[in-house]
Amino acid sequence: MKLLLTLFAVATLSGCAAPQPGSSPQDKLRQLSFAEISRHAAANAKFLQTGSEKALTDTSLEAARTQMKDPGSTQFRNVRVVTHSDGKLVCGEINAKNSYGGYVGFSLFAASPMSATTLRKGGRYAEVDELSNVGLRAGCSGN
Repeated sequence: MKLLLTLFAVATLSGCAAPQPGSSPQDKLRQLSFAEISRHAAANAKFLQTGSEKALTDTSLEAARTQMKDPGSTQFRNVRVVTHSDGKLVCGEINAKNSYGGYVGFSLFAASPMSATTLRKGGRYAEVDELSNVGLRAGCSGN
């Protein structure tokens, strides 16, 4: 019993410590956003060891298409391959129909042969959307 009380006190008091730099929920969301884009770039770098940029683009667009509600309605524009610190990114704008059958409008995306990340918008909290998009925006800007 005394051990349980001691463990409870330690756990409670450890929550009172000053937060570490970069450990806020906002910082963690920003880091996850960058990590997601880095995974695409690394997967693309691996693909390019045996395939061409054209094959990478085609395969990545297909991966992005399959993630849409209506894959057959998917439209792409401004597709390009961007250099990233972890490899290459296939970036551009994507548009597809939603569940109601209407097009949602073009938005930014980054893709690899396995998956795609699209711009998050229209969520309940605009700040969460914006923090979720920092990696995508930075990666596809080519900087």
